[in-house]
Amino acid sequence: MDKKYDIIIVGAGLSGLLCGAYLSNNGYRVCILEKHKNIGGAIQTFNRRGVTFDTGMHFFGAVKKGQIQYELFKLFGIIDKLEIEEIKEFNAIIEDKEYVLPTGFGKYKNKLLNLFPSENEAIVKYILKLKEVIKNITIDNIIKGFVLDVNHTEGIYQFVNDITDNKELRNVLLFNNMLYGIDANKASIYMHSVINGSFLQSVGMFKDGTKQFLDILQNTIEQNGSDILTSKEIQKFEIEDGNIKSCLCKNGEKYYGKKYISTLHPIKNLELTDTTLIKKFYRKRISELENTYGTFLIFIEMQQKTFLFQNPKFICDKITEHGFNSSYLLYTPYSGKDGKYANLVKVMLPMTIKELEKWENSSLYNRPEAYYEFKKKKAEIIFAEIEKRYPNFTKHIKNYYTSTPLTYRDYTGTVNGSAYGVVNDFNKAVKSMLSVRTKVRNLYFSGQSINFHGMLGVSITALLTSDAIIKDDEFLRKSKKI
Repeated sequence: MDKKYDIIIVGAGLSGLLCGAYLSNNGYRVCILEKHKNIGGAIQTFNRRGVTFDTGMHFFGAVKKGQIQYELFKLFGIIDKLEIEEIKEFNAIIEDKEYVLPTGFGKYKNKLLNLFPSENEAIVKYILKLKEVIKNITIDNIIKGFVLDVNHTEGIYQFVNDITDNKELRNVLLFNNMLYGIDANKASIYMHSVINGSFLQSVGMFKDGTKQFLDILQNTIEQNGSDILTSKEIQKFEIEDGNIKSCLCKNGEKYYGKKYISTLHPIKNLELTDTTLIKKFYRKRISELENTYGTFLIFIEMQQKTFLFQNPKFICDKITEHGFNSSYLLYTPYSGKDGKYANLVKVMLPMTIKELEKWENSSLYNRPEAYYEFKKKKAEIIFAEIEKRYPNFTKHIKNYYTSTPLTYRDYTGTVNGSAYGVVNDFNKAVKSMLSVRTKVRNLYFSGQSINFHGMLGVSITALLTSDAIIKDDEFLRKSKKI
């Protein structure tokens, strides 16, 4: 088998597939090597009893023509193949009060003014800040490269506190803290504004679930003459004269590329690169980076036509001075929609590895019975909470399945089962911002820890990485002509 390629990409998660699509569309012969038997990484799907469940990618913002996610999908060559259903509203339940918050800046502003008529100045300042940040997220500006500014180095929690003393308004503005994977007191104005700003432009979900999206990316890559190979776990990069010569798989196979992209967590990347080119201080910096928390997920198959299709609901039960310390997201995927009913329900809540310390050293297929009992009890507690809002919910469950940060760790390779990779802490903005280029000349990084997470964050980083490779090749070609 021919194992020589222009680009070797390690990891067939979202970032690896987007890089593969973009680069193969631009004439590169790409090979993506994936450790597991399924592609998708943090957004892979799984099948139980004939039902397909999405593990990630609930919804994503800026999906209308002219908005940044749409333009990125277009750049990756897949926009005409995607079927996206628009979400019109989010629901936030805070201290037992429900807020229905529409998408669209104008509608959102009017809703807030109706709820908080005396807070016009604060609401306008908040929306203007989101617009200021999101308007600068364009294809041209991404390719030019990001510049660290005040929005990266100041916190959204302090910004919101500065513009209003109204505790209820503060809570409404910061209700989707769960989507950062960190406490609100660490989130930058930039992070919050990009996530919430893109959602306020427009929100969508895949009609046929994540599998449709993954199939489109895989078909695009393979139709371009490139390969995606699964069950290929990388053992190390073999480096010679400042470049990677090949990557060695655990089964002994070697793959050769002119350039390499690793989409793994930064710590995992360093474990593969035994070279003095990557200095001790850089390795120390990476090892000291904080990781976001993980999640406890419940994937539920409902009995047919028993549960109404819902807007995404952020249910925030307890509030601390820095945001919500007890909240969960209840979400009905469009792929499980049956008329006005939802046959699938997904529930997500934050969970750290500390809750699972007893079983940290267990492996994916070798967990003790106590671990499964823990998951069952956790699910039952959550079901009891859901029943307070949806009586008889449990009675209508046909089947359900659960996962923890340990599941996530073993399937995706993230440190401690972190759901969103490295923490983008505005207090340590310079330290946590990583370049897509490395000291190994032909090695590039991509993935959610390099910029930020989510569909938009990973799409931006995939473009940054791919564009860096294309620019470096153009530079080399011009240099040779000279």
